[in-house]
Amino acid sequence: DPGITLLELLCFGITDIAYRTSFNDADLFALPAGTDSAAPPFITARNALTCEPITANDYRRLILDEFYEDVRNVWVETTTQSLFAQSKTRQLTTKKAESDIEFAIKGLYNIRLQLTQKQRTANQTKKLINDVHALYHKHRGLSEDLSDVSVTNTNQIMVCADIRLAPDADIEKHSQQSCIACKFLTPSVRRYRLADLVAQGYSADEIFDGPALKNGFILEEDLDASTTVNVVRSSDLIAEILRIDGIVAIPKILLNHAGNKESESELWELKIPLDREPELILKNARLHFYKDLIPFEPDLVETQKLLDELIAANIAAADFPDAEDFPIPPGRALDLSSFTTLQEALPAVYGCGSRGTNRDRSPAALGKARQLKAFLLVFDQMLANYLGQLVNLTKLFSSDRSLTQTLFTNAVSDLPDLQFILKACAGKSKPLPDDVASVYDSLLNANASASHYQLQQRSRILDHLLARFGESFADHVLVHYTAAGKRSPAELISYKATFLSEIAKISSRRATAHDYTDPEEIWNTKNVCGFKHRLERLLGFPTFTRRSLAEVTYDYYEEKDADTKSEIRFRIVDRRTVEKRTLLSGTTKYKTKEEAATALRHAIQLGMNVANYDVKQAKNALGMLLSSIAHPLVKTLSRCGSSISKIVQKQKLRVIYSLTL
Repeated sequence: DPGITLLELLCFGITDIAYRTSFNDADLFALPAGTDSAAPPFITARNALTCEPITANDYRRLILDEFYEDVRNVWVETTTQSLFAQSKTRQLTTKKAESDIEFAIKGLYNIRLQLTQKQRTANQTKKLINDVHALYHKHRGLSEDLSDVSVTNTNQIMVCADIRLAPDADIEKHSQQSCIACKFLTPSVRRYRLADLVAQGYSADEIFDGPALKNGFILEEDLDASTTVNVVRSSDLIAEILRIDGIVAIPKILLNHAGNKESESELWELKIPLDREPELILKNARLHFYKDLIPFEPDLVETQKLLDELIAANIAAADFPDAEDFPIPPGRALDLSSFTTLQEALPAVYGCGSRGTNRDRSPAALGKARQLKAFLLVFDQMLANYLGQLVNLTKLFSSDRSLTQTLFTNAVSDLPDLQFILKACAGKSKPLPDDVASVYDSLLNANASASHYQLQQRSRILDHLLARFGESFADHVLVHYTAAGKRSPAELISYKATFLSEIAKISSRRATAHDYTDPEEIWNTKNVCGFKHRLERLLGFPTFTRRSLAEVTYDYYEEKDADTKSEIRFRIVDRRTVEKRTLLSGTTKYKTKEEAATALRHAIQLGMNVANYDVKQAKNALGMLLSSIAHPLVKTLSRCGSSISKIVQKQKLRVIYSLTL
């Protein structure tokens, strides 16, 4: 039955397409070797899952990662500060008067640093504190600020203990291990490699939690375990030392502050002063070892050597590769676009394919065969075009604003006698194969180049990609329609593509404030808060930098003449030009800025009407006069009139931007 045969044929073609679509995603996005194209449009785990500091532990991670050679541990603690509002002067002050209203400032942090034992000068310590200040402000959160950065002093403690060893135990080695065990009092925060965390079963969300670090990864539980210590307990020390193989028992242990000869040693617990951290060094560890009843004293020089070797090994192991991340799977470059016409699978009796075309046929039979070829060509081309889309997934999922094509064709190239079923080739005797292929490609591209459909499909694809990050432009598009008039589809696509290309940074910095401490990054820079960045991209602004919205600005400047008296003048400047050309400048000098501002407002009102301008001859040039405001001279009357029109047009920008003078 021909109908069943054709249905089975089409089902076979759909099955082939479904099989190719089921390949691994890495293979579908892989590009052939030597292909000059952009990288796959993927955001890696490091960029997608990390964020700027939010919690106190996030700031601890950031500081420990940046200054791992100098900072052993760090604590970020909340604090408050009182301000007083003076009801009469309506000012804020830090000193309280009787009628002042007191209120507390929230969102302040104190940072306490515990430094490593690395030797450093006072200037180096001061520089380190300043660097911590700068790092915090670079990643400062909204409605937060830094109150103080200080270095936490250590409180040297002394441990006296009798330790029983196994008969085969090494004295110096166990002395070293016992000192290391006592360091749990103020443990350093461990850093991990990516492979180590993966081997321990941590998920990508857990590994990349918090800010993006450059020197390994720091776990939340390690930060929680390294809290500040207020009390040292003998039971904790005993439990840690007994974990060492070869140590049998600790019958006696005493604690005291080093150098404190007046107070008695504590048997159970030793209190540590506030804002200090306990520290135990080898000379303060009075450890006596016993094997049965025979006492042994460790060689302190040999024990210190073993400790130094261990510290050096830990420093060597701390060299982490920069910015570890899960790589994008490379995939295999497959030839997914190759397609053989379904007509080749039909029996020769149908007159299709390479076998059926060469058969001797009557004109009527030949006509029916060509009608069947034209009918099947529609399905052939639909399936081939699907493969054309499949091999261009990288372009379809790209956030490149210049990409507008969303329909890709894949011409069926192995169809015999194609010229007999193309209208453009009708009446031509024996057209060249290249000419037939060119005509067919033109026909396909003409059908696929409908701009309105391309824009609609591009918009839907971008909506799909944004939805993967939980973003939607639907509500913001309504704002565009109501507030700024209807935006063209191309403009909306540009907004979406720009937002998508910056989605990792927008998401990561969503709660980050700007850095107000860097004088070089104040104006015309990208030093803005994350909320402003996000909002301006949603509103379709061409840039999110901190800048002047108006192209024309109003300046006041001080001028001193021969009488050395300070006087104020004003001018209107066009800042779009490199030389920042002055449009209008006041000739009258004012004693105060307030007087100059009043005159400027009056000048702007006059300047918006061409009738207020007079043209007068001055030497070899013409000048425009607006009341008492003079414009630079020009040489011809026509250029003078043109300049007046430009000035009036530029003054109307004030109405658009609602500038306050």
